[in-house]
Amino acid sequence: MHLFELTVAGRHDEAIALQRQLVPVARLLGATHGVPGLKAALNLLGYDVGVPRPPLLPLPESIIPALRDALAQFEEIPA
Repeated sequence: MHLFELTVAGRHDEAIALQRQLVPVARLLGATHGVPGLKAALNLLGYDVGVPRPPLLPLPESIIPALRDALAQFEEIPA
């Protein structure tokens, strides 16, 4: 939402900087961990979305600290 608002407001330099922050997290959630990673991230952010449906398995607990660290940089972004 914030990226969209920056873009619409014509604040393109800020939007580009935010996009550059988002790309590594998007890769971590999408290409690397897929649906289990996305669900784990949403759960870390306080959204109870449960676990992935079979045959997918929940994200291994060993990955959660790295995911939490990747998300920590976005705490100040308005919802």
